[in-house]
Amino acid sequence: MKIVLDTHAHTIVSGHAYNTMNEMIAAAKSRGLEIYGITEHAPRMNGSCTEMYFQNFRILSREKDGMTVLHGVELNILDAEGHVDLTERVLAEMDIGIASMHLPCYTSGGIVENTKAYLNVMKNPYVNIIGHPDDARFPIDYKELVLGAKEHHVLLEVNNSSLLPTSYRGNPRESYEKMLTYCKEYQVPVIMDSDAHADNAVGNHSEAVNVLESVDFPEELIANTSTELIRQYLIDDGNDPESEHDFGKNIIPRMLEDGRKMYAYSFDGYWRDVGTIDSLWEANMELLDENPQIDLNDDKMRIYTRNFSLPPHFVAPGASVKNSILADGCIIEGEVENCVIHSGVKIGKGSVVKNSVIMKDTVVRTGCQIDKALIDEEVVIEQGCKVGEGNNVTVIGYHCVALENATVEDGAMIYPDTILH
Repeated sequence: MKIVLDTHAHTIVSGHAYNTMNEMIAAAKSRGLEIYGITEHAPRMNGSCTEMYFQNFRILSREKDGMTVLHGVELNILDAEGHVDLTERVLAEMDIGIASMHLPCYTSGGIVENTKAYLNVMKNPYVNIIGHPDDARFPIDYKELVLGAKEHHVLLEVNNSSLLPTSYRGNPRESYEKMLTYCKEYQVPVIMDSDAHADNAVGNHSEAVNVLESVDFPEELIANTSTELIRQYLIDDGNDPESEHDFGKNIIPRMLEDGRKMYAYSFDGYWRDVGTIDSLWEANMELLDENPQIDLNDDKMRIYTRNFSLPPHFVAPGASVKNSILADGCIIEGEVENCVIHSGVKIGKGSVVKNSVIMKDTVVRTGCQIDKALIDEEVVIEQGCKVGEGNNVTVIGYHCVALENATVEDGAMIYPDTILH
């Protein structure tokens, strides 16, 4: 079995590992890996790095001598509700997210509670892998774990470090045999990881391979074995001038035409492709229809999201709200029409906001005009600004500031952290 990637490793900044980032990357390169992931422990782990460390990943290169380097995090599951120790804003910047149970951060419950914690953390859109679900100190229902991974498209890890004689995680081999049996039955893929804390362990999957072979686990369900197939399809699609460069429209159909083995499952609930700015804006506006395709109040199709425990929204005397959705913590002093307003947004007196989506904790000062805009989180629109004219979707990225009386042209795309004059 050829192994081309390892996505779980730690450097000295995690507090209990023993090599630098460059030393670990060099070891991965020397062992012939094509993709290597460094996933430091998140802040709740004793001795690990702070949130600021992860926020600055944007400065790091994702390529080293032809090898792809992923920079991510091993999150700590904190409770049965699946809370973790980095915000979604920070997680959105990660290349890869692993969620694991560690004794310093999670107090083990019974099988039901521990399984619930895993199932809830799988709902986090930034969790890609469940790390070492093998620890006897955290007993779980493996059938439910596997079915949850299938539903939420999360990889289950077979952790090589857990299987070493030096491991302190009870009897992980027995746990993995149970998990892998269900994975075979329900066709759920797994990923082998070294969980290296020193450069001599980088890319070592020998014990994980032994367990997989002992249960005759199908190679096509092991994520480590090939990157060439998907890479080649992406390259070919990129060179096709007639392609829209879309997975659903171009890449997957081309793989099917070539007879590649693929898996799918039927889904008859609400679904919307939001792969473009326009389609994202339209999907939000559809929530305001008289009979929307998805009913946010339908108990049979609940949307589970983070609750910030904010006070109810407040509409000030003299303010106006028409055909809009307001989340908790909003303060509306101006006019809002046909809008989706996220939690903690403040709209000042005399401002008119129409046909727009305004995300969490954004502030619109007094006397502003906004029409047909998508405005990201933590943006500040100062007094007297004009954003868009209602013809095309105008986008303002995360943490931007529009200074007093600034104008953002109709259909403009403003990137994060920009100051607009």
